[in-house]
Amino acid sequence: MAGALCGKGEHKAEAECGIGGCHDAQIGRAIGEHGRDYMLFSGPLGDGQWVESALAEGEAGLGPIQGVFYTAGMGDRYHRPIAETTLGTTDGLFEAKLSGIQALEQALAGRKPAFVLIQSSLSTLVGGQGFAAYAAANSFLDTFACARSGGVAPVWQVIDWDACQTHTGAGTGGSALLAGAMSPDEVWRATRAVLAQPGVVRVAVTPGNLRRRLATASRPSPTAGAMPVQRSGARSSAPYVPPEGAYQIAVAAVMSELLGIERVGANDNFFELGGHSLLAIQVITRLRRQFDVELPMRALLFEAPTVAGIAQVIGKAVEAATTERETLAALLDEIQAPTGSDPAPAREQV
Repeated sequence: MAGALCGKGEHKAEAECGIGGCHDAQIGRAIGEHGRDYMLFSGPLGDGQWVESALAEGEAGLGPIQGVFYTAGMGDRYHRPIAETTLGTTDGLFEAKLSGIQALEQALAGRKPAFVLIQSSLSTLVGGQGFAAYAAANSFLDTFACARSGGVAPVWQVIDWDACQTHTGAGTGGSALLAGAMSPDEVWRATRAVLAQPGVVRVAVTPGNLRRRLATASRPSPTAGAMPVQRSGARSSAPYVPPEGAYQIAVAAVMSELLGIERVGANDNFFELGGHSLLAIQVITRLRRQFDVELPMRALLFEAPTVAGIAQVIGKAVEAATTERETLAALLDEIQAPTGSDPAPAREQV
């Protein structure tokens, strides 16, 4: 998502507008009224002409751009094992982060925003299982911003963020990663602090000790193909409830195999049973392949880390995919069907 803040006065998100693609409507409602306080645009971020037209339309309705927040390709959909990291699975990521930022720079030529603040990731420093392509793309953003420091306006800055909560009051789901994540208020305070120091080009932001984070990241990780340690004594805080239905049974089977636990119940918490982020990636990867649907990593890491919760997410994803295929098929049939107004082709007389 490319975000350009437009408006007059101080750089206050609640008083200005966001221009970008795939913007969350809830954020927009928090800013104010659509068309008056903000505008939303959705389109190909790597297309310079589209970005230019979106910025021009936004300026026509809300005034000159005062500053830009560039937050592209954020999300767990790009967390994949290296063996499954291919051009096909990373096209969207690279378009948003590589092509998108270049298209934005071209569109900003002739405009005078005070700053361009790029949202990057701490994965550029600490890496992480499943983050190969994600860390590489963010490293490009870091380099892109640093290469433009000290030049003419706007001021280019980049923040390498550690884990952040997506909204106030977000639950942790038992995940140690999200339990230590920064709240939206903390993220905004850090953002304002960076903007107040235009001489600072690149900043790493983490709620903990950065040196300790780097030391932890340098330790060898478990091998993805290693057999799981049997944890027969692992216990969940929830009473055992047998999995029901094809989705729950499939999720329980995958968790059982990867966690090395013979019996996994419908309400058992993945993290209470000894799960961690590496195993979470393997669980989601297997379920994605088994059901041929896109499953968000956050469903297991943060939002619904139980058999029943993941099964519900799968069910909704399968239903949505089926509806999409049926809709597409109907549209194709409509396009290909002859219209009643078209005259029938004349037959040649023999």
